[in-house]
Order: sequence, then C-alpha cells, then structure tokens
Amino acid sequence: QFTRELAAEPGLTLLLEATATRFLGESSLEAVEIVRAGVSSRLPAQAALVRVGWLPNSEALPARWLRPDGHVHADPQSGRLEGERWVFAAGDLLAPVCSSVAASFGSAASAARAAVHALESSSSV
Repeated sequence: QFTRELAAEPGLTLLLEATATRFLGESSLEAVEIVRAGVSSRLPAQAALVRVGWLPNSEALPARWLRPDGHVHADPQSGRLEGERWVFAAGDLLAPVCSSVAASFGSAASAARAAVHALESSSSV
C-alpha cells in the first residue's frame, strides 16, 4: 500500500532495497549517496524519505514461529508468540498496521511489560 501510493506520485523516485549511506549538501539537501545491489551511487535530491524497519528480518527464527509473509504468529498486544510461554516479539516482526520506529518502540514497551508480568506471575506460583 505504502509503496503503491508513493510510486503513483509524479516526480518521486522510489528505490526499494537500497541503503542511504550519506546525505550531501551545504545548507539544504543536494544529493543522497546510496548502495543498491552492492553498487554505490549518488543521486541528486531535494528531499528524502528513508523507510526503516519495513521488512521483518525473521530469517533466523524457527519456521514454526513464522507466517508465510515472514511475520511471527503472536498476540499483537503483548507480543507473546503463539504456543510459547517465554518468547515475545516486537516491532515489524508483528506486522504492524503502521511500520515505524515509534510503533516499534511502543510494541517493544508492551512486550517488555508483558514479559515482566509473566515473570512476576510465575514467581508467585
């Protein structure tokens, strides 16, 4: 959805799977250095939007925890993985409605709180 909307905007260049390495300019942005597919280049630019945390980066996780899209099977409020008592997830692993740094921090705070609650509950038993 996000990329489709941006791609439809005239005058914008959408670069997927690229890493911004430097922003260049004296008093305003003049260019952005990027690395894409291992190749460095410099693009003239007046503005830049860098989207962070768009992909779940879940390759190292056990397959049983993952949905086909790479996100985890978890409670969206607590981040607790389905079928796991002591495993919590946060950020883009949860497939948030709005992938952003702020949303990731919020889900991490919720997961940390849920983990503390789980620890406190287990120690009182």
